[in-house]
Amino acid sequence: LMVGTDWPTALADIVKAFKTGETAFLLLDILTVLPEECDNNKFAARRSVRERAADVFARDTENVLKILTTYMKSAGSNSALQRMVFKCFLSWVRYGEITPEALVNDPLFQYTFQAVRQEELFEISVEVLSELVLHTEEMKKYSAAVRVLVPHILSLSGKYDQALAEDDSESCKALTRLFSETGERYMPMVLEGRDEAVKLVTMLLKCTSHPDKDVASIPFNFWYNLSREVTHQRNQKVRPMFEKPFLMLIPRLKGIMEYPPKVKQFNDAKEIGDYKRYRYLAADVLVDTVGVIGIGTVLKNLRIAIEKEWTEYQRDRSRWHGVEACLYCFRSVARRVSPDENEVLPEIMKFLPQVSDNSALRYTGTLIVGRFNDWINRHPQFIAP
Repeated sequence: LMVGTDWPTALADIVKAFKTGETAFLLLDILTVLPEECDNNKFAARRSVRERAADVFARDTENVLKILTTYMKSAGSNSALQRMVFKCFLSWVRYGEITPEALVNDPLFQYTFQAVRQEELFEISVEVLSELVLHTEEMKKYSAAVRVLVPHILSLSGKYDQALAEDDSESCKALTRLFSETGERYMPMVLEGRDEAVKLVTMLLKCTSHPDKDVASIPFNFWYNLSREVTHQRNQKVRPMFEKPFLMLIPRLKGIMEYPPKVKQFNDAKEIGDYKRYRYLAADVLVDTVGVIGIGTVLKNLRIAIEKEWTEYQRDRSRWHGVEACLYCFRSVARRVSPDENEVLPEIMKFLPQVSDNSALRYTGTLIVGRFNDWINRHPQFIAP
């Protein structure tokens, strides 16, 4: 309140009072909170006072970044101090008035990418990078910053591979969020289809393959947005460029829809409850995929998949989960199938009676019959006794 009224030199005075080593953490705490409070609507202050305080802090931003850089250089192996510096940096990026160009040329930017590779600083540094992506969403306005930021983010693919190999789902989750955020915010770059766009889309395909469905489902919003863009009339020229990635997405979505082996039967509500949400979301993305590559291509790929899964099921009757997931995929795209389709669906309808010996497969097969009622009205012979 005083900063916005009677104390225009507040920041400089606070820094002067607490800059010594013994009070570094206290100063960093204060510097972290100040820009946040300017944006805190719960704080009882007039808008004009809040805006004047923000202007005061904006004028001191450069000095704050210099202070943070000084602390970072002197931190050595003190990860607690480094974490506090990044937390303060994040606050000023999020709530302060720092231009993206200034950010990518600041030493703290380079420190952030170095910190991603340190276990103690990984989480906060990824959060900073995500905020930088959000801060530069207007790509045309901040093209110089984006050109610097994207290669650095893509260089973290090796970190993801390492986390995947070490079964570190939390690190994979954080990096997947960062890659997804980059794809969503920099969609114009993705649509250009250059090398960096190809690398990012490939990385997100890998993320969608993660065995942890919590991780694999994170890029769903990216795939939704990309499908909407490439099927828009203005982007028809780039559509063929993305047909292969969406084709590769099909088995990944099927995998997410598949119940894990520990689910023995469908009446185990406790076991299947947590997985239903993922298959509903994956089904929506599969429908989006139809819009990009066409229902005929999707059906043919699902047919190939179910033939493979059926062979596995014939060898081991306990492995019904893949067949059931394929059936659920067919059910998911039913509304996109023409009643006149005569290449894949006749085969599937002939196949359904073969699954009657398994309750889970019989249940999902029954759902298919109900969902394809328009098609069956044109082909009643497939439900004849």
